[in-house]
Amino acid sequence: DGLVRFSISVIERFGVKVMVDFTLMIQLRHPCEVGGIPFLLSALFSLIGSFVVAFFYSTQYEGDAKLGDDALKTILASLSALWVISVIAFFSVMKKDYIRTFYSIETTSDFNKNWFLSQGEDQDEEKSVA
Repeated sequence: DGLVRFSISVIERFGVKVMVDFTLMIQLRHPCEVGGIPFLLSALFSLIGSFVVAFFYSTQYEGDAKLGDDALKTILASLSALWVISVIAFFSVMKKDYIRTFYSIETTSDFNKNWFLSQGEDQDEEKSVA
């Protein structure tokens, strides 16, 4: 029973990490998932990584179907601009209290403790544990 739970937990954590790295799913920035700073770093590394890959593609790849440097720069600039516009649009419509979640260093333990303590009366705290 314990080994099965541990195995499922490892698979789930790996799946979340892969989703964050390849999709930047906004919901996964929660402290109980990836967290604010790791999410932000993953987003920045993805954006920077695309420029690094484009550089190596244009300098090292010698295939017949190689994109021209101008086309590659246009595609990369367009996608980067679209990403920046999307992020700006997202931040402009989101609740301002949540912006801190993108740079928060709060851990799952901290989040759970703060949530528990913010519940108020002892009766409410008992309900949250049950």
